[in-house]
Amino acid sequence: MLSKNLEPIIPQLEELTRSLFPEILKIYQNPRSSAQDKKDGSPVTAADMYAHKVIVKFLRNTFLIFQLFQKRVSSQKITSQQKSFG
Repeated sequence: MLSKNLEPIIPQLEELTRSLFPEILKIYQNPRSSAQDKKDGSPVTAADMYAHKVIVKFLRNTFLIFQLFQKRVSSQKITSQQKSFG
């Protein structure tokens, strides 16, 4: 089951992954493009690594913004509660 916190970013993540296709195709069309084997023997291509890098950057930025927003909202709630007790 998908966390409710992730649901708002699904459309953005879908758009991001679709936007990666042209670059991924360029990588696969490059005759010098190679693959490395993971420990389990499955291949990891340059296209895989590119997509991973872009998606992880998006998620880090998205969650950093989300965390900062959550901290701000939490601190505003605390300040409001302190005023009501004061």
